[in-house]
Amino acid sequence: MSAAAQPVTLLEESGPGLSFGRYRENIREGVEWPMQDDRHTLILHLDGRMERLESEPEGSGSIRGGAIAGEVWSVPAQRRYITAARGGVVTYAVIKIDPAAAIKWLGGRVTDVQLSGFLGRYDPYLLQAAIQLSDMLRSSGDLARLGAHHGAQALTAHILAQYQPDRQRPAFRQRRRSELPFPAVKRLAEYIADNLDETITLSALADVAGMSEHQLLEGFMLEFGTTPMQHIIDQRLRRVREQLLHTGKPIAEIAVACGFSSHSHLTKHFSARLGMSPSEFRRNG
Repeated sequence: MSAAAQPVTLLEESGPGLSFGRYRENIREGVEWPMQDDRHTLILHLDGRMERLESEPEGSGSIRGGAIAGEVWSVPAQRRYITAARGGVVTYAVIKIDPAAAIKWLGGRVTDVQLSGFLGRYDPYLLQAAIQLSDMLRSSGDLARLGAHHGAQALTAHILAQYQPDRQRPAFRQRRRSELPFPAVKRLAEYIADNLDETITLSALADVAGMSEHQLLEGFMLEFGTTPMQHIIDQRLRRVREQLLHTGKPIAEIAVACGFSSHSHLTKHFSARLGMSPSEFRRNG
């Protein structure tokens, strides 16, 4: 893939502990976005159609598929990250958090600023907070700037409250024997993406990774930050959200096509994860 055009900067602001940028980019010809930064980085999809997206952040698993507004990619400080994407004209926000500065800026409310690495997590609160922060930063006047300051603090506090890593798992570590080698991560991501509408078993995943089921469970948790079952559910729900927004298919048909046994089975998982039914999500979208 080659970058057809450079992203257009719509907004860039930096402050103590946080920098926020909003960009528009034409990805019809395909682009690659590499990244490695001393700060924690979140990429938030705001608008536009992504027909193809392949992400491979180090230590955060790997996913394939499209993206919808409100999905977030988190890249902890010093982690390598690369995404290949193709679609239309997209708008996205990039949020960077300086760990040391954020501790001081938040006035001692946190004593440690780490961030979990994850891919394509749907966060409607962060989406609305980022849009509101953009609007305030574009406005003039002291009240708008004051509102932006508080909005940035609230956004940072939300990120740290929701995306801090499990304290039982160190944020940076040497690779252990139970961890998945990077080629196995890619094979697993491709297998899961290609078989979301089929029954996916633990033994099949172990065969794909070339290890025992016990080794797979340990390695999968370390690499993807969740269990195989939860990851598969997350990826099925990502595909459901994309089809709800971009197709007129009946929800029951979408459910089966994305690996759920029925409309009610989908609704159970969708509501538990997103706090609304698939039909409500489609209406709100």
